[in-house]
Amino acid sequence: MVKNNPIGKLFRTAGFILVLVASFFLAVLALRDLTFLTKIIKPVVDFVDGINFAVYKYVYSCLIVGLGLLLWTQNRSYFLRILITLIGIASLCVLGISGNEASTNTFILFFDITKIQFINKLVTDLVAKFKWLPMVSAIVPVFLVYLVLSFKKPERISTSLVSSGVLILVLAIIGSFLPSLVTSTWVTSNVFTQIVAGAFGLSYLLAVIGSIFGVLGMFRR
Repeated sequence: MVKNNPIGKLFRTAGFILVLVASFFLAVLALRDLTFLTKIIKPVVDFVDGINFAVYKYVYSCLIVGLGLLLWTQNRSYFLRILITLIGIASLCVLGISGNEASTNTFILFFDITKIQFINKLVTDLVAKFKWLPMVSAIVPVFLVYLVLSFKKPERISTSLVSSGVLILVLAIIGSFLPSLVTSTWVTSNVFTQIVAGAFGLSYLLAVIGSIFGVLGMFRR
């Protein structure tokens, strides 16, 4: 059960707004890679491409912060909140040092922990030894957020849709990392690439729809 006090409702709504905005941009960026949708969504793609790069650059940061706010307002366990937040920061550190653009931009927005030399060296050595570490780092915090949202009581359509989107996002992330981990040619085929892009697009669309309901929920008594 989540407290529905005014402050909690305000932060929850802010989280939904950030997820909504970020997911909209990310959905367009993912779906424009689908051949059969290219012409249909071209006006929207042109609009997104026309947005100032400084805004677009930190769209992942908006998504991460938005999900973080939902995490902290949809669960009453301080232990879980702090644990998942710390895991998320550690994951961003691993991904940022391993060259993930979204993580790097997020650190630049706040504090670039990757510039701390001993952390940089430690993570670099670990990534060199365990090739699958970046993928696991990307999956674990996202999956934990999914668990928090999916088991939230009382169940709301907003969190149900967002959590479904987050679960599909986990699968899409796995698919995006497979080409660098598996030698099979099927993971580099155009069909597989289209499937992964579609999964990303679907996950973000569900997050958009769920977030709209979440924002509207602010006016619910």
